[in-house]
Amino acid sequence: MAILISNNLLDDVAIMLNYTAAERAEDISVDRRIRIMIENGIARLRSSAPDLTAADFEKEGRARELLFNYCRYADSNALEMFGVNYAAEILALRLDYEVRSAENENQEQS
Repeated sequence: MAILISNNLLDDVAIMLNYTAAERAEDISVDRRIRIMIENGIARLRSSAPDLTAADFEKEGRARELLFNYCRYADSNALEMFGVNYAAEILALRLDYEVRSAENENQEQS
């Protein structure tokens, strides 16, 4: 399943990674590289919390923050450290997912 990335999310990640509009306009591969980082980050976070939606990455919250940090680590070629340094946050995201799933099941049974 293809991951749709909004222009707003792409722009926010580019800003967070300190890419200027001039750099992005000058080298079209910059946006492609950022899109790949975002796609990989979303896929990785969804492996812990499968019900994450595109909206979860658009609004402030744990999923967006983790995605931004994933992209920062990817941009620095240090992805092997992301899981180590953010293990607690990834676990918390997973627990949020479990709670949300349980709440949805309870609502469906009511």
